[in-house]
Amino acid sequence: MIHVHHSGKMGDLVYALPVMRALSRLSEDTIHLTTSGMCMGLVPLLWEQPYIEEVICDEDRAYELKDGISSHWDFYKKGEGVNLSLQPAYYELDSPISWTLAAARIAGVEKQLTDDDFVALPSLKNHRSWYRLVNVSHEGKLVEKPRIAIVAPEVESLTPAPEGIWVSVATRLRDKGYKVIVIGKHVSFLMPSGITDLRGLTTVASMARLIAEASVFVGAHSFPWHLARHSGTPAVCLQGWREGLRRCLPIDTEPSRCPWVEPDDWEAAVQWALQEGVYDGSCTR
Repeated sequence: MIHVHHSGKMGDLVYALPVMRALSRLSEDTIHLTTSGMCMGLVPLLWEQPYIEEVICDEDRAYELKDGISSHWDFYKKGEGVNLSLQPAYYELDSPISWTLAAARIAGVEKQLTDDDFVALPSLKNHRSWYRLVNVSHEGKLVEKPRIAIVAPEVESLTPAPEGIWVSVATRLRDKGYKVIVIGKHVSFLMPSGITDLRGLTTVASMARLIAEASVFVGAHSFPWHLARHSGTPAVCLQGWREGLRRCLPIDTEPSRCPWVEPDDWEAAVQWALQEGVYDGSCTR
């Protein structure tokens, strides 16, 4: 097995997954991943991935974030394993290189990444394919799939869009005939009637399934957005832009499937989501 260490948060780990898949492919071996307790919720989903053999949450030391850098980034000494944690030598604040390419550079596979490597959560993508892209008939009648829109307003390290914008997004999707489900860790503000609020009530694994089965997703730049784009669900990132965020633009998802939209343009974000929702169900793209 290839020993890999990553001590960031769950979103940081998702950026590094294509690199782990490339390492597994090139070595024809599976990954033994050691990560921090910050990623504990993601572990059941990682166990499903064919290129990952084992995942261990290191509980012997406390992991911290200081100036955007995870502690213990040199977990493995030379020859022992691959350190894919955030480290100062590769993650400069003004660097335009994406998190995924930075991890690939650390691992020495920057030029070997393929499109297949970018399918970082194949079990989640397969789940969506079976649910959304396979039509089922019962007694000669096509079974209609629900029109579900996931809204994820929370973001930890960036400034969130105003609460009123998220209420407007959810309300507009509801009024257009979608079953709207709000997800996240905490109920920071109330949603109007007719919207299902599951904030604080889901695990990572159950949230991932909800996202994979959804028609569309609108959320802040946070972990649920990463799950949405890696499951193949059309996913709008509704987040205020600043130049340092260029590192956060994903290279492992086609930009047309995960646009980044300013909060003031929330109506355009919803319109994009509604257009993508047309391909729901019998979509063959």
